[in-house]
Amino acid sequence: MIFNFKVTDPAGIHARPAAQLSIALTRIGAQVKLQHGSRMADARSVIQLLSLGATAGSELQAEINGTPEQTEAVIRELQQFL
Repeated sequence: MIFNFKVTDPAGIHARPAAQLSIALTRIGAQVKLQHGSRMADARSVIQLLSLGATAGSELQAEINGTPEQTEAVIRELQQFL
């Protein structure tokens, strides 16, 4: 499933929410790839999340591979931490 959203954190994607998101997504178990422009990241990797360089208002595309329940949980986590 493909899901589009904007980064709402005024600081953009930074270390603390990236770490919290990584932990939450690892626990959920679905595969999640985020794309910002031409950059792609495994959302379970803090380093890769930070390498996206997404600032407040940046539009991201999430590709989620998992069960419907996992997909819903991933979307909630993305909205909470970013």
